[in-house]
Amino acid sequence: MLPTFTDAVVQVPGGDGTYYWNTYYTQKTFSIDFAFDDLRDEDLRKLRQMLSTKSIKPLIFDEFPYKKYMVKCA
Repeated sequence: MLPTFTDAVVQVPGGDGTYYWNTYYTQKTFSIDFAFDDLRDEDLRKLRQMLSTKSIKPLIFDEFPYKKYMVKCA
């Protein structure tokens, strides 16, 4: 449900325990299943070109058009 996170901590100098400073979220990997009707070779080529970028792009679901997730396809 949540992305992985990293805690910013420091060992107590000369003692036992750690000082906690903050938590940082890193990334979350998830899969999306798609269903296609009447997908031709040229359509598949266009889809590959659109998803094969190395940059981060916005992802918007139809159910929540006011939410934008910045994602990179893997």
